[in-house]
Amino acid sequence: MRGGWGAAANEYQIRSYLIDSSIDLVAMNTSRLLLFLTFTQFLTFSGRAQVFIPDQFERDWLNSVIPGIVDMNGMMDTLHPGIAQLDTALIVVAQGTGSLTLHSPGYLDGLVHLTVASSSSPGPWLPMEMSIVAVPEALRTLVVDIQSFTEPLEIHLPSLPVEMDHLRVSGISYSESLIHIDELPETVTLFEVTGVSDFEWSGECNAD
Repeated sequence: MRGGWGAAANEYQIRSYLIDSSIDLVAMNTSRLLLFLTFTQFLTFSGRAQVFIPDQFERDWLNSVIPGIVDMNGMMDTLHPGIAQLDTALIVVAQGTGSLTLHSPGYLDGLVHLTVASSSSPGPWLPMEMSIVAVPEALRTLVVDIQSFTEPLEIHLPSLPVEMDHLRVSGISYSESLIHIDELPETVTLFEVTGVSDFEWSGECNAD
């Protein structure tokens, strides 16, 4: 009888060992799978960073200056190799746009000169709000030339780079037009304003 109990105990120990080994194997495989997925996700995000561009106008403009930078879902590839080649850009805004927020300039790291101007083609004059979310640190010259003869216009510019040296805002002739700058560095040496009835900014500017 004692020998029967011994055999049963040995069989129990063997089964327990096999079960524990199976659990350890499953846990190890699961850990390896999670590690692989994490590493794959890291490679995906480190090799391609994306940002959503909501406005179709801006998507079309981006693809015109850097073909293929925005996909059909409106996702901009902020690591596109063409970004480094773009140092000068012109954005022409159609009359009657109404409201426009530009999200992409801050991701165009090679941009040194940016001009945003209204189209000269005829169109309805509408109250308009135009804003730029951010600009790259490399930017040295920013020109904003938007016509608004019969309706109010509000322009919102972000904090400008410390080493930026030229800012020009012109073409705004309606009496209630406003320009707001989040931060205007004192290093700007040339600040030209034409036709703006009211403007405000933070920071100190000693420009001419």
